Amino acid sequence: MDDLDEVRAALGYEKINLWGGSYGTRAALVYMRQHEARVRTATLDGVAPFTLELPLSVARDGQRALDTMFGACAADHECSTTFPDLRARFEKLLASLREHPVDTVVPHPVTGEPTNVTIRAPHVAGIVRGLLYFPEIAAQLPLTIDRASRGDYAAFAAQAWWLGSSAAIASGMFLSVVCAEDVPFATPEKIAAATQGTFLGADGINEALAACRIWPRGSIPAGYREPVTANVPTLVLSGELDPVTPPSYGEETKRHLPQGEHRVVMGVGHGTTASSACVANLFADFVETGTAKGKDPECLRANRRPPFSVSFAGTSP
Repeated sequence: MDDLDEVRAALGYEKINLWGGSYGTRAALVYMRQHEARVRTATLDGVAPFTLELPLSVARDGQRALDTMFGACAADHECSTTFPDLRARFEKLLASLREHPVDTVVPHPVTGEPTNVTIRAPHVAGIVRGLLYFPEIAAQLPLTIDRASRGDYAAFAAQAWWLGSSAAIASGMFLSVVCAEDVPFATPEKIAAATQGTFLGADGINEALAACRIWPRGSIPAGYREPVTANVPTLVLSGELDPVTPPSYGEETKRHLPQGEHRVVMGVGHGTTASSACVANLFADFVETGTAKGKDPECLRANRRPPFSVSFAGTSP
């Protein structure tokens, strides 16, 4: 963030308007800590505060998102009628796959050619978590879980391919961040507490621990993980259905920002700024006026979770 401030100075800006999304919110918070006087406004979308320890927090926050999805299906007459006992069937599916991975044949999502695959519990859990980032795609999860519980993994294979092709993570950059900032704090006691009773379990954390044992690790300064307090006009945005940076992190971050305002966007997952004209207009108004006080448009609450698909033809008319 000192490099960013050098760029600001080179461009001749006295102050800048910060926008950060996901991990970019942590970068923005660090800039606010180190160069508060140079920040005119800050917009933090899907906040990753310093209390969030990746991937330690993933299992707990993913479980919250999945529980919310199961609850919404149970409250929806058509979804609950078409897919009864969905939560119990999903848990039974994962338990079975942990004991006995399944070798099966699915049509390739692009070519349609029969393809041999092995389905394991961590694969299914990881795909489910990834799809929860996208409420429009997660609307198919009850149907996908229902098919998988009957031995048909074609939908899971297609969604896994889509997820891999559309939401790829730069693994090296990810490890360079978490191996320095988060993983060193993941004690066995913390891992057990964070993963107990979750559908993801400790698989992802153990993979990160193994990778970080050989990945080059930077160092962080003393006090790095302390909350950032800055007297900067800040708009904090959270998606109601976010599986990785849920609204609780936004509320926690706002408490340390005297000029901060937190807004939850209903029916949205991870990342809200481009989700609707309502949020885009709020963002633009905030940057123009330099304050978020009193800006709480009703349209933030107008959106709803997309309706569940009860067949691959889509939702019912």
